[in-house]
Amino acid sequence: MKQFHTKVVGVTFDGRQECIRKMKIGERIRLERDPNNPHDANAVKVLNEKGEHIGFISKDLARKLAAKMDRGVKYRAAVSDITGSSDSVLGVNLVIREL
Repeated sequence: MKQFHTKVVGVTFDGRQECIRKMKIGERIRLERDPNNPHDANAVKVLNEKGEHIGFISKDLARKLAAKMDRGVKYRAAVSDITGSSDSVLGVNLVIREL
């Protein structure tokens, strides 16, 4: 089983910071393909446990994951760290395991 770490991109848009403020380290994350994304056909959305959209996987990594996800490969992801502080922009780091 392959495991790797990455950070979530696009966390400052569409009220995502409010969702991130409520998240915890260890929280399960869902990765969902977004092939109709107008900016990137390989886009992979990052959703929290409640199904709220908190950002995307970076474009370079998404290109690799999208091809595998489209072939049926599954991934399990969790929050490994919340970066920043309550008075600044928060970021989310993930640990992702290929199943």
